[in-house]
Amino acid sequence: MNTVKWSMFNLHFWSMALDLSIGFLLVPVCLFPALAGYPLGFLNWLSVPMSVQTYAMTVVTAMVGTSSVVIFENRFFYLFSTSATFWSQLRKPFLTFNYILTFVFFLPAYLWLPDQHDARKRVIEMIPNMVQHVRESDFFVIALDSFIPLALPFAFMGGLTFFQSLTFIGLTTSKMEKLTKSRQMSEQTMKMQRTFLRVVCLQVTTPVVIIVIPFIYITFAVITSYYNQALNNIFFLFVGMYGMVSTIVMLSCHRPYRNTCYSIFCMRTPGTKLNTVDAHTFARRFINETKSFVSFSRA
Repeated sequence: MNTVKWSMFNLHFWSMALDLSIGFLLVPVCLFPALAGYPLGFLNWLSVPMSVQTYAMTVVTAMVGTSSVVIFENRFFYLFSTSATFWSQLRKPFLTFNYILTFVFFLPAYLWLPDQHDARKRVIEMIPNMVQHVRESDFFVIALDSFIPLALPFAFMGGLTFFQSLTFIGLTTSKMEKLTKSRQMSEQTMKMQRTFLRVVCLQVTTPVVIIVIPFIYITFAVITSYYNQALNNIFFLFVGMYGMVSTIVMLSCHRPYRNTCYSIFCMRTPGTKLNTVDAHTFARRFINETKSFVSFSRA
């Protein structure tokens, strides 16, 4: 548990940061099929530029995927790598590359933002039935062409995250089977590690499944130029549930991590019980004091 708990906390942190960004810091209102929108959150109240808020949102979203890769890499490294292996020398550049890529993959779109005055006119022409108060708002346009600035970077990051995660899962599983057959790893150890991998996979995929349908709708809206502001808002309600669902799955399915969190936040070892004599004494005193107070009030 000690070798993986900080990787799990890293994923937990960025999942909750995604929820916090959507539900409090940004509260984005998007205008799909146009790649435009405006924020209603705390950062907007602080007058943070909308371009900076958009960039921060993409980084936090990508961090969730990168953190998932880090967990699978962590298991592979600590189970099967030593200081003499090739991967032990390559992993630091690998992790550094992934984190740097997370921060810069959206940079081209950020640097090539369109002129906002002309872009707003184009968006209003694209969506003639836009809600009046949205039409009159100072909304922000990320791009007029959805493919190059957004689809390509996000498809690249998503594909890379999926490929790396699948690679480490496959390598870890195959290594465990080989070591078990050669009797270098016990059946119990392999079973425990397989259970952990299943739990992490469940934690990563369950929230993704929840938001797949909204993403299908967004793809449909962009391709067909369909505009429905209510469905656009529901989309972000689903995305904002990612961190909550991820946390529930993590704490429900992974007992060692749950116990560690319990010991940190409750300041005592999980499984310990309060002194029952003290608890009963306190309960009796509370009831007696309540009765005395009621009797005094009636008198």
